[in-house]
Amino acid sequence: MMTIQAELETAKIEGSSGGGAVKATVTGKMRVDSITIDPEVVSEDVDLLQDLITAAINEALDKAKKWLLPEWAPSLVA
Repeated sequence: MMTIQAELETAKIEGSSGGGAVKATVTGKMRVDSITIDPEVVSEDVDLLQDLITAAINEALDKAKKWLLPEWAPSLVA
């Protein structure tokens, strides 16, 4: 059986923005694991790219929190 720490480190939760143009993956420990950017969104418009990256990371973190609570709440209370 995997320990809570090990599962938190190996869990991968993905968020995206711009219709999937930017994807961010975080771990269950709320650490950014990777960022993938479609080359077509890399242009002169740096502000848009920054907004897409921020949105993707925030979505991934929100999903990680939603995964974490139901997954581990019973273990933390017991």
